[in-house]
Amino acid sequence: MLKVFWKAILIILSFITVLAAQEKGGYLISIQFNPLADLDKIEKLQIPIYHRFNDVVIAGSTSSKLQDLDKLQLDYQILDAVSGVESYYLVQSKSAQEIKLDPVWGKIIFSHNDGVILRSLQINPADFITKGYQIAPLKRTLWYLQNQKVISPAMKNISINSGTIELLNEINADSVRYFIQKLQDFGTRFLFASTRDSVARWFINQFLRMGISNVQIDSFNYSATWQKNVVATIPGSINPEQVYVVGGHHDSYSDGNPYVYAPGADDNASGTAAALEIARAMMAIGYHPEATIKFVTFAAEEYGLWGSEDFAQKAAANGMNIILMINHDMISYTTDTPGNWEVGLNYYSGFEYLLDLTSQLIGMYTTLIPHTGTLNASFSDSYSFWTTGFPAFYFE
Repeated sequence: MLKVFWKAILIILSFITVLAAQEKGGYLISIQFNPLADLDKIEKLQIPIYHRFNDVVIAGSTSSKLQDLDKLQLDYQILDAVSGVESYYLVQSKSAQEIKLDPVWGKIIFSHNDGVILRSLQINPADFITKGYQIAPLKRTLWYLQNQKVISPAMKNISINSGTIELLNEINADSVRYFIQKLQDFGTRFLFASTRDSVARWFINQFLRMGISNVQIDSFNYSATWQKNVVATIPGSINPEQVYVVGGHHDSYSDGNPYVYAPGADDNASGTAAALEIARAMMAIGYHPEATIKFVTFAAEEYGLWGSEDFAQKAAANGMNIILMINHDMISYTTDTPGNWEVGLNYYSGFEYLLDLTSQLIGMYTTLIPHTGTLNASFSDSYSFWTTGFPAFYFE
């Protein structure tokens, strides 16, 4: 009798939740779309988009918008009635493996080849990281679909650039190795470990040592701790108001005790070493960029992209004109021999031209094999910029 009673209570509560959502008109929906026929329709609806897979968008809708969807004959499914107390998360696999979640973590309300949407009142990021998954709240920033793509007018006119060759010649393997080793030497760069302040100071000193005078700590609070992004700025000589962000996350995680041991050579000393080495090479050859370049090492990526989210939100609020964010994450791992090394190119909707552009540049300047990666990848810091409206690209 007791079980029957509680079951009845749960049914009533569920019913009340749905009624409350219907009263407010709030739903989380998925829309299966045809890129040629449906994207213009979705754009005209002006419904908030939470995420876009290659053939499905996850969106918010009101009751009246559902009627509009019916009139437009769009193929949609109601995923959940939103009462305001739910938390939704996008879970993706960094290694493209099948995602299998423990039921106690929450309820999967949508599943796709490229990720799942999870509803949960409370999550432990460590549960997901140890399985090789990246979890990002869905979504901290809402946006509206714009069915347009940026076209680069210079795509067909790319030629070998002597300045680029000079910069590439300055890139030094020993320097890269030094940066990666020093980052490993911290033992751990886990976001809650006591080393987080000394890690930030180390990055400041490296940029200052290169001769970059404008180096700042950009702090934010996460889970009752102060986390620190490090930002080094080389000002533009002609268009200083235009900003390019080059970076990667400096925190790390391990399956054991991350407070003690999480050296994170590939994930992600390699990505931050790239930012450091590019900055070092530019300063070494006396390079003066036309636009401003900000080299940023992000904190708290492993637990949900919090460092990049904070930076991107502040940038948008302050009207920063970010032309492109270039992200490096896990760029040093390979089991192949030289000559067979691949680089993953993760790209974002609206800025597909960057996939073609980077493929061409890799072919012109390197022996790496470009490999098309994930569309709208949420498993690294570039995602925070794209969802805030900035162009972004992610090397892996």
